[in-house]
Amino acid sequence: MREIVITPRAQNELNQLFEYLVLKWNLKVKDDFVNKLHLVLKIVAKSPESFPVSSKNVKFRKCVVAKQNTPFYHYNEKHIVMVAVFDTRQNPKKLKI
Repeated sequence: MREIVITPRAQNELNQLFEYLVLKWNLKVKDDFVNKLHLVLKIVAKSPESFPVSSKNVKFRKCVVAKQNTPFYHYNEKHIVMVAVFDTRQNPKKLKI
């Protein structure tokens, strides 16, 4: 299984998302999201090619955690590198990967 590496950008986006979930919803919603994220990342680590290639940049793949949040990643033999976590409610032109 590959090691998952989260870039500073992706970590910042996750932190902002966590803050938003707690502020606008509650801690349980945030914890539920974190659990879903961990499950999806386990699948990505075992089988990264099972998720679709991004239409924005073919170097990256995307996996939907919730309909509003899509992590983007690339991988090699040893690592999965999460480069961004995009809020799908935004204009897709804002995604810079």
